[in-house]
Amino acid sequence: MVTWQILGEKKKKKFVDAAIRRIEKFCSRHRWAARWYTKVFEKMTIDEFAMVDLPEGTVILDIGCGSLPHSFISLSQARGWRFHGIDIDPVAVDNAKSIIQRFGLEDVITVEQANGLTYDVSSFDFIIMSHGVEPKRQMLERLGREMKPTAQVLYRTITEKLTKVYGKEPIPENLHIIKYYDRIDGIRAILLAPKRKQ
Repeated sequence: MVTWQILGEKKKKKFVDAAIRRIEKFCSRHRWAARWYTKVFEKMTIDEFAMVDLPEGTVILDIGCGSLPHSFISLSQARGWRFHGIDIDPVAVDNAKSIIQRFGLEDVITVEQANGLTYDVSSFDFIIMSHGVEPKRQMLERLGREMKPTAQVLYRTITEKLTKVYGKEPIPENLHIIKYYDRIDGIRAILLAPKRKQ
C-alpha cells in the first residue's frame, strides 16, 4: 500500500484535484449542497477580489470553472460584472449550466466546454485560472503571450506552507506579480499581468 508521505508532489496534487472535482460534481447536483459549498468559499472569494479594481460590465473568464462555479455565484451580485466559464470536462460543463439555471443566473454567467490551451483569451480584461487547471506553467505562459497587454490574471496556486506538500508552482517570466492574497483554505490568489516588452 502506498502512503501519502511517499507519494510524489505531482501525484498528491492530482489526487487532491480529483477529490475536489468529485465533491463539486456531487454538490452541483443537490441545491442544498451547492448553497453550502458556495457559502464556504463566499467570504474568501469576496476577500480575494478586494484586490481587483474592474469597471462595471467587465466580462471575467474562468479557465477551469468546474461543476460548481462558486466564484461566479459569490460575485454575481457584486460590481455589475459578467462571467464566462470554460472547462474541458463535458460533465462539469453540463453540471455548471444546470446549477447556474437553478440559481437564476443565466443572464450573468455563461459556461462552455473548451480547452484553456486553445481558447481565444484575447478579448478578456480579466481571467481567473483555477487551481485545478493543468498544465499550469504552459497555460500561464500562453496567457502572458496572448491576452491583452492591459489584462490581468487571478492565478490560484498554493500558499508557501503547502509547497512542502505539493512542490513549487513557479510564475513564468512573461508575467509579473502585482499582489497576492492568502486565503484560509491554503490557496494563494496571485494577481498577475503580462510583462511589457522593452
